[in-house]
Amino acid sequence: MKRNIAIFINSLESGGAERVVSLLMKHIEAKYNIHLILLDDKFEFDVPKNITIYLLGSGTNQSLYKILELPILAIKLNRYFKRNRISTCLSFLSRPNFVLGFCKLIGTNTRCIINERTSTSAYHASLGRFSAILSRILVRKLYPLADLIISNSKYSRGDLINRFNIPAEKTSVIYNPVESHKVNIVTDRNKKDIFTFIHVGKFRPEKNHLLLIRAFEKIKELPVRLLLVGKGPTEQAVIDEVHALGLNEKVLFGGFNPNPFEIISQTDCMVLSSDFEGFPNVLLEAMVNSIPIISVDCFSGPRELLAPDTDFEYSLKNNIELGKYGILVPRRNEFLLADAMKLMFSQPDLVLKYKEGSPVRVKEFEVNSIVEKYESLISGQ
Repeated sequence: MKRNIAIFINSLESGGAERVVSLLMKHIEAKYNIHLILLDDKFEFDVPKNITIYLLGSGTNQSLYKILELPILAIKLNRYFKRNRISTCLSFLSRPNFVLGFCKLIGTNTRCIINERTSTSAYHASLGRFSAILSRILVRKLYPLADLIISNSKYSRGDLINRFNIPAEKTSVIYNPVESHKVNIVTDRNKKDIFTFIHVGKFRPEKNHLLLIRAFEKIKELPVRLLLVGKGPTEQAVIDEVHALGLNEKVLFGGFNPNPFEIISQTDCMVLSSDFEGFPNVLLEAMVNSIPIISVDCFSGPRELLAPDTDFEYSLKNNIELGKYGILVPRRNEFLLADAMKLMFSQPDLVLKYKEGSPVRVKEFEVNSIVEKYESLISGQ
């Protein structure tokens, strides 16, 4: 008899955590009766047809109400657990994580596994003062109540232990998965006259698209272009900056794509410009396609992926690092980011090195291996 489990997330709108949830459901649906619990009924990723979908609450944007509603949602969710005999629930992202913590506080018998998908301290620093203080309190008080807290990077796990007093024995690391069979290499890519940089991600403040645009402006005289794939609240500000810098002919907007592998495979270099991350899926998606990577050395994820033999807590200050599997640059430094982009454009041997190394590195993150780790958690091993 199949075990009843739940996966709890805000929505299946565009985003890295949402992509992971969609991929995870696809690969475990044959073994479990899955209940997908949402706070908002927005879908941009596929949901397998045999999965039960339950809308737990509203998608309100009112901050105070979102906080006050947490215990109410927990009571409602615990009733759903009992009614459907849910043995294990995996939550993703802050608000579902907080609700699951409240479920433990009121005594749920369901095994609760929280998934933290970002660098928690850095994320809180990006919030308003009131929201940041309240979020820190909720993490410290509610996360330890969970049966297990999964981080998607070593740095993120250490952040929870060292800055939020989460017991180390309750934490573990499972990296994000990638489907390595979705390779669609364009064999004549390097014969093109234009070298294409690509950025894939939501238009949100922490993705720092403006940094990338300003860095790209410094190399605009080269035969290069920049493709931005995604959508989100800061998109118009980025469009305005592109216009202001006279880059209309060189910067292209590709919109959201739930399966970006094909478009990534037709470019020459992936660039990540974020102020902070959890473990960026887009870098894995680039490596699957043997696309070289330039990434800011933000917390967390890029260093663990691109320079795994170095200290994952180290961060660049004023120089470029040629990592084993990609180039790292300091955060918020448009000049060094531009230098790295110029270097990747002008050094075919460096491009070749990273193209050849990517398939080796990405093996650790293949979806079957990551899914096995989640299945072990669900079975309680």
